[in-house]
Amino acid sequence: MAKSMSNLSSSASEILRLVIPSDGAMYQETLDFLAECGMHVRRPSARGYTGKLTSISSVEIVFQRTADISSRVEAGDADIGIVGYDRFAESRIDDSDAAVVIPNLGFGKCALVVAVPESWVDVESMSDLADLAVIFQETNRELRVATKYPSLTRKFLYRHDVNYFLLSVLSGTVEPAPSMGYADFIVDLTASGQTLRENHLKQVADGTVVQSEGALIANRRLLSQSDKKTELFQEIIKRIEAQRLV
Repeated sequence: MAKSMSNLSSSASEILRLVIPSDGAMYQETLDFLAECGMHVRRPSARGYTGKLTSISSVEIVFQRTADISSRVEAGDADIGIVGYDRFAESRIDDSDAAVVIPNLGFGKCALVVAVPESWVDVESMSDLADLAVIFQETNRELRVATKYPSLTRKFLYRHDVNYFLLSVLSGTVEPAPSMGYADFIVDLTASGQTLRENHLKQVADGTVVQSEGALIANRRLLSQSDKKTELFQEIIKRIEAQRLV
């Protein structure tokens, strides 16, 4: 029995676990991207949490919510992952074992931006927003900002001297927050700016927090502990790089 359990553990340690989005826009884009790289994903059930790469038998696919992918790789529950760079940057822990290997896979392109109401005609830059925050503070108020990215938002605002604000973390749609009255401005993702315009918002000229697209991330510690996993990972990178040259 001890020998059998040892063999099972050894076998499991040779499987490379790749975590990818389970739904949403990034889900299909990730599947399409991997297929273009010659790595088709087989998912036995639409509700299943695991799958396989048909072309590389020792790679297991794990499906997770996009918001959880970085933390799964950080924690060592998966060896590598594909996620929007914005999500990785938001949840990244200093001195973590997780790192970005390829930051620009070429799909899921968007930007995390500061957007204010179109009616704020005097606010065109982050400097203008900083001045407005001071005016609010002098009248015993604070600017309210709504976002799904509290860490990136807080750092960006402080870096641009917007020092007085109340931050609301939302899980649903962010763009309606100013018109609904529970935020003064927002920090959110945009690809074309269309949704911002539909909600009568405008992007602040120098208010791009981060540019984002699909990224390949990896837990360096886990990979360093297994020659087999390193070999599998290098094969995946080779296929990705070959596709990027097409």
